[in-house]
Amino acid sequence: MFLFDTNIRKARVLKLKGDTDSFETLVNKYSGDITYGAVLDELNRIGMTNQPTPDTVCLVRSAYVPQENEIEKIRILSVCVADLLGTAVHNVESSGDDIRFQRQLVYSGIEDSIAERFHDLSNKQAMALFGTLTDFLSVERDASDPDKRSSGKRVGLGIYYFEGDSNTANLKVTGETHG
Repeated sequence: MFLFDTNIRKARVLKLKGDTDSFETLVNKYSGDITYGAVLDELNRIGMTNQPTPDTVCLVRSAYVPQENEIEKIRILSVCVADLLGTAVHNVESSGDDIRFQRQLVYSGIEDSIAERFHDLSNKQAMALFGTLTDFLSVERDASDPDKRSSGKRVGLGIYYFEGDSNTANLKVTGETHG
């Protein structure tokens, strides 16, 4: 039971309290000894959830992006950059059997209307993939030995959207020829 319906990738409205299918049950399962009220207050404060009624809660955003804390935004950005650079360095230094996934799709001369549709499609497809990967890691980690988690690896996948002027079309970032 999650705030996000993994079958249709849509936020669910949960009862605030109850023995099953409630926000209280979800928090008790995953937060240790933190009360559901404290978690709800913080999620509402940072804009992750809202309450359509006083007795319900709904996920507003499926990813944490700090809205007002510039230092936290910079910290998140620096982790993303470090992860991408770490993958690139690993791939340069590794043999063909140990290469990590790293791809970039680039086309130049794309009309604004096509770029907007691509932006929407890429967001939708990336969120679907992230939902699948999140479900996998969440279930697998929860089923794993808790004693081994502290020495376990940090894993993930980063995908990013970008756009800019076509005057950078001839810039070769990778060894591939781009459309």
